[in-house]
Order: sequence, then structure tokens, then C-alpha cells
Amino acid sequence: MPMEKGKAFLAYRGGCMITTDPGKIAENASLRMRRINTELASCPGP
Repeated sequence: MPMEKGKAFLAYRGGCMITTDPGKIAENASLRMRRINTELASCPGP
């Protein structure tokens, strides 16, 4: 993936948080997924 495309993708995925550090990307992704899962779990179902 070209650098510019990667940055644009990260900016989109991370809420305009651009980083090129793979460790940070993985960390942020896992934290984001955990938070989303927690929000979904605490959301009252239909």
C-alpha cells in the first residue's frame, strides 16, 4: 500500500489520527475494538 493511501486510510479509520508506527496502529486498533465491543455489550438490545 502506498504511503499516501495508507495515511489517508489511517486518518479515516483513526478519526484523523495519522501515524506510521505499526505498533501504535495495532495498539490503537485493539483499544478501539475493545471500546466498541464494550459499548455494544452495554447497549440495551431490542
